[in-house]
Amino acid sequence: DLRQAQITLFLNFAHLYDSGVPLAEALEIARAGLGEPLHGAIAGVVEDLYRGSSLADAMLRRPACFGAEIVGIVRAGEQRGELGERAFMQEATH
Repeated sequence: DLRQAQITLFLNFAHLYDSGVPLAEALEIARAGLGEPLHGAIAGVVEDLYRGSSLADAMLRRPACFGAEIVGIVRAGEQRGELGERAFMQEATH
């Protein structure tokens, strides 16, 4: 189920990121064990990050995996400098 995989991804990513793991590396680690299409989508997101994209813009390019609400939460977190647990707990609990 995509929704459950998203929750797992967000919680794992937030824990890693809050622990000081760099953004792209935290996403790479957090995607381990996820099935498709999310596993492949995160690989593409990481590639976009290395090319200079923001996380929100990279997710926006993959609407099958990341809807407008998720992208909005990420964009707001980027603007506030809060991409860890505070940004994703709202999404993970809805």
